[in-house]
Amino acid sequence: MNQRIDEHFAFVESLLLESPAIKAYQVTQRLVGVTDGKLRVKVELANSGLAELFEYVVADHEIHLMKYSFHCQTSSGELWKRWDNAPHFPQLPYAPHHIHLANGGVVSAAQPPDIAAFLLELELACTFG
Repeated sequence: MNQRIDEHFAFVESLLLESPAIKAYQVTQRLVGVTDGKLRVKVELANSGLAELFEYVVADHEIHLMKYSFHCQTSSGELWKRWDNAPHFPQLPYAPHHIHLANGGVVSAAQPPDIAAFLLELELACTFG
């Protein structure tokens, strides 16, 4: 088990506990290996929306976010936003990093979000559906 990854995932959980945007969460996958790890979390938002978080990280002297998806939807099940790095929009300037929007559009993301930035965005937008 990699202590650096274990600490990173514990930090993610501490941010979830502290965020006013989060009503409850459930870790559905937490795998920590020697050099990599996966974390998958289902979240009930304070505004009755839902979110799912996924991180696949690799660690050497620091944590590297290799794959991610931060998905948020309204209480009626409509997409609000999803940040991910699936390679299906190679034409975007900062591919593979991109954001799916509620209107069906996709925009480039200059860098992958970290969990703190993602939670801040949720807290600022707590009025969505």
